[in-house]
Amino acid sequence: MVVSEPKPLYVHVVERILRGLRIAQQSSELAFNYAKFKTILALEDLTPTQQGPLKQRLDTLESFMVQEQTESYLPKKKGRRFEMPTGTCWKPKV
Repeated sequence: MVVSEPKPLYVHVVERILRGLRIAQQSSELAFNYAKFKTILALEDLTPTQQGPLKQRLDTLESFMVQEQTESYLPKKKGRRFEMPTGTCWKPKV
């Protein structure tokens, strides 16, 4: 018999936000925006007890991400157009 603990409330909140972003992303066909996720998450009314473990998990996740993806939801201006930060490019820099 497997006994599992119930999910913490903040996990349910994260799942709800991710689900909503995925639905919006499917209709807009834009890429997932982690900074937008964090902006929406910051508006949630989580207690300090919930925020501690959540912050720990997000810090671990962000340690594997490109820094530009974690900084700002706003696109960066590049020449005459705006670009959202992208993931790691494995091509050698010239």
